[in-house]
Amino acid sequence: MNSRAVFSESYMLQLEHAFPADIWSNITIATNPDEKVGRRGSVLSVSPLKILGSSLGAPVHTIPSEKKEFRHWSLPSPFSLAPDSPPPSNHVLITASFGRILPLSMLSQFPKTQRLNVHPSLLPAYRGPAPIQHALMNGEEEVGVCVIGMLPVRKKGSGGGIDSGDIWGCTRRDVPEGADFIQLREFLAKDGGRLLVNVLRDMAQGTAKSIPQPSETDEPSAPMISQADWTIDFSRLTAEEIVWRHRALSHQRNLTISIPTDPIRTVQLITLAASVNPSLSRRLPTTPGAACLHKTHGLLIRCRDGTVLEVTKLKQEGKREMGAKDWWNGVKGMGIVMDSVWISWSAIHLIPSCHCVRMITEPTSFSAESYFATQPPPATLEHDVQRVREWTQKQVAAGRRVVLVTSGGTTVPLELNVVRFLDNFSAGTRGATSAEYFLKAGYAVIFMHRQFSLQPFSRHYSHSTNPFLDFLEIETDGGSSNPSPRISVTPEKRADLLEVLKMYKAVHAAETMLTLTFVTVNDYLWLLRAVSQELSTLGRKSLYYLAAAVSDFFLPRQKMSGKGSLHIEMDQVPKILKPMVDEWTPDGYIVSFKLETDTELLIPKAQAALERYGHQVVIGNDLHQRKFQVVFVSRNNGSNTRDGPQFIENWLRIDPALTHPGLEQIKEIEEDIIAELVKKHTAWIQAQTQANKS
Repeated sequence: MNSRAVFSESYMLQLEHAFPADIWSNITIATNPDEKVGRRGSVLSVSPLKILGSSLGAPVHTIPSEKKEFRHWSLPSPFSLAPDSPPPSNHVLITASFGRILPLSMLSQFPKTQRLNVHPSLLPAYRGPAPIQHALMNGEEEVGVCVIGMLPVRKKGSGGGIDSGDIWGCTRRDVPEGADFIQLREFLAKDGGRLLVNVLRDMAQGTAKSIPQPSETDEPSAPMISQADWTIDFSRLTAEEIVWRHRALSHQRNLTISIPTDPIRTVQLITLAASVNPSLSRRLPTTPGAACLHKTHGLLIRCRDGTVLEVTKLKQEGKREMGAKDWWNGVKGMGIVMDSVWISWSAIHLIPSCHCVRMITEPTSFSAESYFATQPPPATLEHDVQRVREWTQKQVAAGRRVVLVTSGGTTVPLELNVVRFLDNFSAGTRGATSAEYFLKAGYAVIFMHRQFSLQPFSRHYSHSTNPFLDFLEIETDGGSSNPSPRISVTPEKRADLLEVLKMYKAVHAAETMLTLTFVTVNDYLWLLRAVSQELSTLGRKSLYYLAAAVSDFFLPRQKMSGKGSLHIEMDQVPKILKPMVDEWTPDGYIVSFKLETDTELLIPKAQAALERYGHQVVIGNDLHQRKFQVVFVSRNNGSNTRDGPQFIENWLRIDPALTHPGLEQIKEIEEDIIAELVKKHTAWIQAQTQANKS
């Protein structure tokens, strides 16, 4: 449930309890639309404010889910005014934890002094979308709520900022001992509702006064909570600070640590407290992250400044929630060796009662779950997912199959402020070419490619051997005194260009292709998971053609250098095919690629991949022959699998002479690859249909 909507509902209740004739005559509510949440969107989340408004008989309107669409959304009647019409003096705009920036076009339809926001902090401290969380994370002893005027947000440095309007009212309260986010939110919501009623009453009586805020402030801010806030580094946080963070964030997700097994496993901290017993501290070495088990206090972990954290309940990746003793018994034998080697920033060093023993695994590798628990998502992920969701719904309505084509290579940033990076270079020829043939075969295509790599259609004119500008001529009207130049296509190139242009225009008119871009391996992994989960609703009508060149190693963000010398210690990129098959899209038809320089290794490695990950097809490529020869390796699912081979190999070959640039008609092996995959995918869909009938 959205905590923003819960806060809005609570203050709205206070407003509803106010005597109508004293404060308001009509209330109109605008809130977020219903949203499918949970695994595969199995639960419908309805805004509490919408439910409350319906129960009160107030008009309820939903805003667009896309922020771009919201900027052009028209206010409901009677608040939608004609251009240049003065706003009525009795109209008031009120927001609370709304989560959207209101454009000037909306604000201008209300009097300047009657655009109010209820913000749960003592402004100017904690401006931003997460004030309650940051106040708790910082251990604030006093919090409050302000009712402020809303200003149009402009570019930085030009005046007008988020939560920086004049303060019309403020109320304070002490933070109750041990209070968590949910408890404090409820207190502040009620305080804010009562404060709002008082401010509105003063405005109605003409006695309200406002106090301006400083435009610049050294007070702490309250940015959006990110994955890094949930990830614990014992060398940077004291035990008390970790407990503060737990109270602030655990209503959404438990705090996460990592243990350096191979692969690295994440552990969620469920129940914890800062130790106040000095004798417990003497049991642990001084190194942050050192840990041991205590029979009554649970897992003891050394934190910054010598403090000790007590953890009594945990949940390890892939396992149920359990007590500290059960967890300890399950992990104390996993790769523990006597050593004094330094362990990574988030690791626990496991120490049996009297011996300094540390968990060492070299090299380390992340599981998929631990990767997504510790690495931040790209900033555009939410926007990209919404685009995919809306586009996919159109394809489902049209009855189309959908293929995700990944293309191009990923980069590995080597520092936080990226100047240097490693690049798995790939022009993206196979992905871009294959996408065209999928479109010709009637598929809708999500083309997920490396930024600036080759794309369908434009790929024909992207190389120096076929430069686009050489196709164009400048013509002038010689009979005119003031000739106007025109651009035309060279006659001998018109037929080819027209064929490509026709298909390009047809695809765009039908909206059968959606493009997504990535740069880093982190971008790629987050996008692949999100898109796969969205397409999982198509069941067997979804196909995944994973032609991108993905980096084998990456540098976790927590190991990146912000400044100074460059020190690189890389980790293995998690193997994502297994969770993709088992969790993200279990009914999808998944095709991966294997590129080798030794042809003898192609088939054994392809078979090993199918055995390990359980997907449908591996397409093997020899580096030097990939343009005219590939091999399909798949499981033998026929009726004679008991006596026959476990795997089937199917070679596709074309005449190399037909692939040379400059020929009037070039043969592309991707045409045959896609034709073969369409047959296999059709058989895959029909097999389910037959199974359902029987």
